Amino acid sequence: MGFHMLCGFAVELYLKAFLAHKGYSEEQLKRREIGHDLLRLRELCMSEGLYSSGMDFLAGTFGKHHKNFEYRYLKRETVYWVEDVRTIFSAFSSLNLLVDTAIGASSSRGKKPGDKWDFPTDGAWRLPRTETHG
Repeated sequence: MGFHMLCGFAVELYLKAFLAHKGYSEEQLKRREIGHDLLRLRELCMSEGLYSSGMDFLAGTFGKHHKNFEYRYLKRETVYWVEDVRTIFSAFSSLNLLVDTAIGASSSRGKKPGDKWDFPTDGAWRLPRTETHG
């Protein structure tokens, strides 16, 4: 579930970056009524003109358990939904493009908006095995 926790924080940072660009202060974004609430952040972003099916999917997929830190502190009685990683990366690509375009985040690094979250099919995203020599 560590992957889900990191995805939740990534969604949170994308949405908060957009809202900061729209004039929200750090203090506003830290308030308890916003905090780590991806569904509330999605509502605020939509009220500021950001519409994305990727944002809807990601906030809906990770929102409930991200808000209450359940991906970090799992509960035995809870069933956690696991979505296909390609679907997750596709949604992040969509959100990434919209937020980058809206705030110009990539331009500060000499990149053009439109980068995407790639999922290597060769398994290169996994940590390599290490061999122990005796």
